[in-house]
Amino acid sequence: KLTLLSSPKKDQKFQEGKTLVQERRYGNFSSNISLSPNIKAEEVTAKFENGILEMRFPKSAFSCKKIDVI
Repeated sequence: KLTLLSSPKKDQKFQEGKTLVQERRYGNFSSNISLSPNIKAEEVTAKFENGILEMRFPKSAFSCKKIDVI
């Protein structure tokens, strides 16, 4: 299980040409994500850049069970 927590506290202003966008985000955010059993939890990585959270979940190799058909 993976838990994400965030506490935004800043106003953000963006200026592009004649358009101005201002965002105000206050309050806490939380989300729980259930990971599948084949995820290597110790190798999960995350980075936050330009307002985007990128997370990578490496998978372990599945072991296939051989079934003999007669």
